[in-house]
Amino acid sequence: MSGCKFCNGKFHGENLIDPGLHGECIFVQTNKTIGMQLAVGNEGILRRTFKINFCPMCGQKLKKLSPKTGIRQTKNKGNEMKYIGVKIIDAIAMTRGEFSEKHGKPASLDNGGMLEDQGYEVVYEIGGYCAWSPKAVFDAAYFPMTDSDGSKISSSMVDAFVGEVESNQLDEKTTHVKANMLTGFVQHEMSSCVDPNNYDHKIGTDIASNRIKDTAWKCLGFVLQWGRCGLNGKIGGVE
Repeated sequence: MSGCKFCNGKFHGENLIDPGLHGECIFVQTNKTIGMQLAVGNEGILRRTFKINFCPMCGQKLKKLSPKTGIRQTKNKGNEMKYIGVKIIDAIAMTRGEFSEKHGKPASLDNGGMLEDQGYEVVYEIGGYCAWSPKAVFDAAYFPMTDSDGSKISSSMVDAFVGEVESNQLDEKTTHVKANMLTGFVQHEMSSCVDPNNYDHKIGTDIASNRIKDTAWKCLGFVLQWGRCGLNGKIGGVE
């Protein structure tokens, strides 16, 4: 084990600068790096961020650090668990600055954020929690619903979720269809006729594609039920 106080979590970032210098030192966690922000001067505050992957005290390569300190994080294997949750939200497109102005809160400009950044105001249907989400993060997580009250899955939603399908003829009477859904899940279906003389590739593709869409419809209904009612019907009040 290193004898460095910073590496061993006994020396916090704010201790690294003498208070008499009218400055501060904040350490911001990233993955195996820390961003060091120095603010100095009596008139105004000038900040510069320096990302380093070594201990500022002893020079050793950093392990993952906790936010704003030099305390090393360790996983509590006995208590830490991963969870899956489904939320239904209302969203309005707006920039980071527009969200800040609307809610009277200072905009967070960490990690190079700008007031002009595109994104969404997100309001959770259950609990009313409101936050701003960057556009890229939002688009990767949320799927738009077509009905106004969010109570059902429509055929257009299913079509959008399944996307384009690929079809090919396996033999003289069998059609294979493959769908790459929005989540990356791949679904396969086949359709066959009895007499090769009756084979029609379009009919076979339609039959197999509809089976895939039926599966997607059922799965989206499962997700919607979870989002509206939670687990064991504990939220939402929907029977």
